Amino acid sequence: MHRAFLLVLTLIITGCGSRQIDYQPSTNAITSRAQAEQVIEKSFYEDYGQARVSSMTVTRDYLLLSNGLVTRSQATGVAQGGIAVASGTAVTAPDEARIYYSSIGSAKLYTSKNREGRYTVILRRTDDSVIRHVRFRNAADAKQFIDAIDYLKRSSRA
Repeated sequence: MHRAFLLVLTLIITGCGSRQIDYQPSTNAITSRAQAEQVIEKSFYEDYGQARVSSMTVTRDYLLLSNGLVTRSQATGVAQGGIAVASGTAVTAPDEARIYYSSIGSAKLYTSKNREGRYTVILRRTDDSVIRHVRFRNAADAKQFIDAIDYLKRSSRA
């Protein structure tokens, strides 16, 4: 029992699949809002993870991420004798999420311990809960994404 506890504790401390890379955003890497928007758009569209967006918009106050449309339906039916009657409703709405710059507390860079050339930026809220993972194939693009997020956070406060 004691050995199992130590094994679990060791795995938790060392981390199973990723290692954080210490990176502080560079305040002069992104020089304009247009450049920041281009970097962020490219990053979300090139994300190779399963949560890749189908469309996105960068606004003054937030990022709008869309995964297309979702249709929810409900149907009921009654059959009696040789007659069947059914009715139903369907509601189609966009599957969207907003990430407000004022809600972003940090953007942390991680690298995979098991797969070389795989990087993830984890966007966290001010309460340290996870907003989103964005995956990259090289560290330079991941760092540029962090710089762009930092630029938009700073410019939205101004």
